[in-house]
Amino acid sequence: MSLSKGTVEEFATGISSCKAPTVCTLTSTKALTTFEDDSDSDYAKGCVLDISGTTITAGTVQTFGSISSQYHSNARITDSTVLAAYGKGSSEGGDIVVLTISGTTITAGTIVNFSPGITVYNTNVIMLTATKGILFWRPTGSLLRVQVVNISGTTITLGATSYALTETAAYFIPTRWTQPISTNGALYMYKDFWDSLVVGLISVSGDVITAEDTITPISSISGIGGIGKLSDTRMIIAYYDSTPLKSEAILIEITGTSSLTTGDSLEFPDTSDANNQSVTAITSSVVIIAYDDEDTDDTEIIAIEYTGA
Repeated sequence: MSLSKGTVEEFATGISSCKAPTVCTLTSTKALTTFEDDSDSDYAKGCVLDISGTTITAGTVQTFGSISSQYHSNARITDSTVLAAYGKGSSEGGDIVVLTISGTTITAGTIVNFSPGITVYNTNVIMLTATKGILFWRPTGSLLRVQVVNISGTTITLGATSYALTETAAYFIPTRWTQPISTNGALYMYKDFWDSLVVGLISVSGDVITAEDTITPISSISGIGGIGKLSDTRMIIAYYDSTPLKSEAILIEITGTSSLTTGDSLEFPDTSDANNQSVTAITSSVVIIAYDDEDTDDTEIIAIEYTGA
């Protein structure tokens, strides 16, 4: 197996400070990135990316939220629509909106404000079906909250805010730390105030969200890389373990949307420390993990395969 790299493309030409971009794939030849423009009042902006082989061509950056924004997330609805969310700063809550893409043009539907009067530190949106998604967000005080997102065209109707996730999360960056399970559930994870790795499972019925199970696979970690989804019943999580100092991947088995079980774990790389990890599944048995090797200062990538029980 070998890797080759394409040409680096600047997608925010003329912007001096593009902050925390997040990307979702629309088709095999088109993607969308949304981000905070730190050089223009933190406005919410986006850019269409056309992909041909390893060549990326960026469209014109467009503003879809003329307000201070932070902690962007997005998720594909269809080949031409994306659900996007972001926080808005001190005590202004967050916004969620459907973006329609035609060529390289981005058109925003009606923006819906959630949690007005509360400071939103993180957001994440995932889709369960073409008409239903889940919005995770973390407000002041770090209590995790979640809502059902109903979508009809470009119209969004939010379910009631759920406090089913009663855990407090010191570090919850849900853009990489949630995955849908079938059409009626989701897996999420975070690092709590006591530095434990916590993995949780929720189910969705209509607009009702129920917390099903929570496990703590590791009692002391420094950071989490992300979740690689092999299937609706099996996922691999990468994390940076601080006791002892090492990087590991762990298998999580899921039964329906009701229970979680910890499986095998392994250390990677064998003699180095892998920080700032990012994880994605490429098949039903293989994930790839990109990371900074703190021993060599190199940026590296490794494949990890699930070989069965």
